[in-house]
Amino acid sequence: MVPFSYHAIDSIKESLIAAGFTDILAAVIRRNQQVSDFTALSRGVVFGNPVIDQILQRGSTSPEEVRAAVADAFRREFGSEPATMPLQAIIFEARKD
Repeated sequence: MVPFSYHAIDSIKESLIAAGFTDILAAVIRRNQQVSDFTALSRGVVFGNPVIDQILQRGSTSPEEVRAAVADAFRREFGSEPATMPLQAIIFEARKD
């Protein structure tokens, strides 16, 4: 599985049902987050999750180059810092007897 790929409610719900869970409830929580430093945020996005393993395995681009490209993409999408970035989380509640 690719980082951040488990985001569709239906496929997660299907996995829970297949694992024997019932009474499944899902809620989507949205918020706008203030970001003061896209360089710091991009460092966490690249170095702070499993995507770093894929970058290192491919070896064609350094992790720092990827980090810089991610920071630039954030700035193009959300403007210069400080900026507001929309975030969302999907929260599940389920029962397994």
